[in-house]
Amino acid sequence: MLEILYEFSQNSYFARILLAGLLGAVIGLEREFARRDPSLKTFTVICIASCIFGILGEHFSYTSNSDPSRIAGQVATGIGFLGAGVIFKHDSKVLGLTSAALVWLAAAVGVAIGSGMIYLALEGTIVTILLISIFRILHFSISSASKRESRNT
Repeated sequence: MLEILYEFSQNSYFARILLAGLLGAVIGLEREFARRDPSLKTFTVICIASCIFGILGEHFSYTSNSDPSRIAGQVATGIGFLGAGVIFKHDSKVLGLTSAALVWLAAAVGVAIGSGMIYLALEGTIVTILLISIFRILHFSISSASKRESRNT
């Protein structure tokens, strides 16, 4: 199945953009389930836009002998500004760091797909979502145990 997806995406910009949208939606769904901003739509658009930049970088490297890594670098820099807007301080807590990191991930996934590195994008998305889910469970377990201990003392 993955081999068919890989072959199709290597010959079709539409397939790359569609896959970027789907993986962006997966990342966005994680934030939706966590009830955090940015939304599903934001992550989908970030991933698709970054994919298009990746496709353009690949295209320019063939047509004008330019360096496609420059586009990837500019996407990483530009998306940092968007991610910074998600981070804010409330009392003594800094909130939004995971969301900002996921904004950066969505851009990286999009560029990877646009550049034809489909497996890298899939694997990066899967590993990230699995780890974030595991860490959320651990966090709630530790928080619950701490609350129980504080009530007992």
